[in-house]
Amino acid sequence: MTFPMSRVASLVAGVVGLVVVNSLPVLLGVLKTNLGLGAGALGSYGSAETIGLALGTLAAVFALRRTSPRLVAAGGLILACAADLASFWLPSISELTAVRWIGGFGTGFTQGACFLVYGESHREENQAIYSIGQTGLAFLVIWVTPAVVTSFGWRSIFVLLALLMVPALVLVRFFPAVKIKSTTVQGVRKAAPLSAPVWFALAGVSMFYVGQGALWAFLETIGDASGFSAETVHTAMTVCAAFGTLGPIVVLFLADRIRPAIPLLSSVAITLVAVPFMQSRSPLIYGASISAFFFCLSVFAAYQFGVIAGAERSGRAAVLMSTANYGGFSVSAYLGGQMAEHFGYSSLQVFDMVMMTSALLTLLWLIKSTANQAHAPDTPTSLSDAI
Repeated sequence: MTFPMSRVASLVAGVVGLVVVNSLPVLLGVLKTNLGLGAGALGSYGSAETIGLALGTLAAVFALRRTSPRLVAAGGLILACAADLASFWLPSISELTAVRWIGGFGTGFTQGACFLVYGESHREENQAIYSIGQTGLAFLVIWVTPAVVTSFGWRSIFVLLALLMVPALVLVRFFPAVKIKSTTVQGVRKAAPLSAPVWFALAGVSMFYVGQGALWAFLETIGDASGFSAETVHTAMTVCAAFGTLGPIVVLFLADRIRPAIPLLSSVAITLVAVPFMQSRSPLIYGASISAFFFCLSVFAAYQFGVIAGAERSGRAAVLMSTANYGGFSVSAYLGGQMAEHFGYSSLQVFDMVMMTSALLTLLWLIKSTANQAHAPDTPTSLSDAI
């Protein structure tokens, strides 16, 4: 496994860019403690970041057609860093929320350029390292936040977030300096439209993340509702996080050594078995269920990216995956809350299983479609080694 500087730069930028989202629970806790905010205001603050992310990735799709990933990544990182620094000075939650729209947009803009690089080669490995980095950095920020706040005041957390952007800003010069190239067919350069299987697979990305996100947001609440102590739930969530990191590590070892249909089918099968037991009265079964859920989430996501990015060689599908990803995730918590309030937590479990199965079906169609194109006698081959 080689690591050219373009891969290193994109992985660093992708990981540090999402630190706000991945550390959101502790950031909301800091805001609640120091500004006395209610759940509504805190929810708006968190949603501003994720919705900005979705909009930024969508804008990146168009920007990457006209300019280089290097410029797109640099612009996004500067916006995100500026938003973090501005947050240090802003006095009210309304202003902080408004600037998080800008920060989220910048992060999404950078993520689009990162996903383009991830799709060029070693797709599953890139996604696995990306997931491990996100988890590790989030734990680091959560761990040091109390000491930073105690020593320098609660607003200093925004300076810490800005400082984390520095390595990515230094490495951004290693991003590719050329824009997306159109697909070449029989020596004539033209922009080929995305096929129906690719579009359905992209829709499957949104389905997957809206289903997973709706359930993920309430894993701890489900444990509380089952009557477990706070210590028991915290232990179960810690083990769950460890299994979430184990998934990408397994993908690193497997990568493209096996056909992607095998880990995709296996992760869905395990999820369908595990998720119904989340409301078990046994803390061991509850912990095992949420751990299996988180493990399969990371495995499925890595191979989902590999299949879609490998089926479409211009890079557009890889960039659009970031939009589909954050678009689905941005509405997942709100949708999950509404479903849980009206239909109970069981509805979230059923919803997740249906969405993940639907996403799997779109991927199987795409795999079959791409294989058929590869065997067509007069069709230019655009297969990647991920399939």
